[in-house]
Amino acid sequence: MSLSIPGLNADLLAKLKSGDLGALETLFRAAFPALMAKAKETLGDDSAAARVVERLIPKLFAERAAFTTPDALTSMLDGAVHEAAVRERSRLAGIRKRDDGKATASTAAPSADEVWGKVVSVIKGPSAEALAQAEQMKEKLRHEAGGHIREMTKQTPFYVRALVGLALVGAVGVGGYLFAKSGEKGRLARQISAAVKDIKTGTGQRGNVTLDDSSQAMFGAETRVTIPEQFNDLARGIGLEGAAEFTPKVATLPFQVLSGNVMFTAPGAAKFAIRHYKEEDYVIARVKEGTVTVEVQEPNESTQQMTAGQTLLIKPDGSTAQPTEAQLNEAFGYVDGTFSIDQKPLRHTLAMIKRWYGTEMFLEDTTMGGQLVSMSAPLTSTTDAIKAVETASGLNFGWEGQTMVLKKPKK
Repeated sequence: MSLSIPGLNADLLAKLKSGDLGALETLFRAAFPALMAKAKETLGDDSAAARVVERLIPKLFAERAAFTTPDALTSMLDGAVHEAAVRERSRLAGIRKRDDGKATASTAAPSADEVWGKVVSVIKGPSAEALAQAEQMKEKLRHEAGGHIREMTKQTPFYVRALVGLALVGAVGVGGYLFAKSGEKGRLARQISAAVKDIKTGTGQRGNVTLDDSSQAMFGAETRVTIPEQFNDLARGIGLEGAAEFTPKVATLPFQVLSGNVMFTAPGAAKFAIRHYKEEDYVIARVKEGTVTVEVQEPNESTQQMTAGQTLLIKPDGSTAQPTEAQLNEAFGYVDGTFSIDQKPLRHTLAMIKRWYGTEMFLEDTTMGGQLVSMSAPLTSTTDAIKAVETASGLNFGWEGQTMVLKKPKK
């Protein structure tokens, strides 16, 4: 079903691009039924569809400057809601697998008013009143805990107090650890899903980026880093889709990256690279400096530490393996300015050339697409890449009008 948004015109788009929340609300309410229907096509559940829409609208608002026409905005929403629904379906499947196949009870979908309220809270952030109430509650709990301890001290012999104290320390330590272990990944995932800032590279683009906390990052082509609104204030967690090498600034808060089903945490000085594109079912990592903790999420959770010189490949089921040299060259060759392919189908190779060079080539004979090829070329030279693929495939490069084509040699 193709998405249609009644009332979306150039005037409404202009107001939206200026940052007018009223225009965003008008657009949201007009699009809400269609967005819900589109998400439900994939999810089959009203409440899950509403979660997808709730997360999508703040991202739309953050990227509003990129939309030049109403049609461009509609097209983006059409594709984005489908992709988000597919991810949500995968997430729910992982939860069901973890819970031994038990289906999550379906709940009624929230109304447009309820979803809009959540969207606004994400865009604006918590109110001053809410923050003050949270601080008051923390203070109250501290006082209550202190009073409870003083009361125990008055009535209990010292040796019992000592044993109880040790037990409490152990319980708090273990409980706190387990809470942090299970809750930290979920917290970061929620922050990223509601994030309002993205940094992207396009096809054929690479770049060095300084994040808001002064950490350095080198982005590969077609890479997207999602940054929560309160990054560097309450936490230093980001989301990654694509390929990037990070050099975090040393700070009190650890630097965290969520990519695929894996969370990477650098507590101090480090330099590490991660690769995970949407079409790849694995996450691959390499640590050059420092120590990085790797926490694999559902379906099979595990935690391990990587130190300088170590590499890791994480599979969809959560199991890990050592990547081959060829896999590492393909994943991180861009850091050193090299493009590499090892025994991959020619059609895949051409897709990767398009990603990394911004150059699209077609096969005159599409049956050649399954041929396995290996090649290497500098990322600074499209000419060298074309020569390398010619050598690897046994085909010749040529033009058909304005189209770049690989053809069989003439006999």
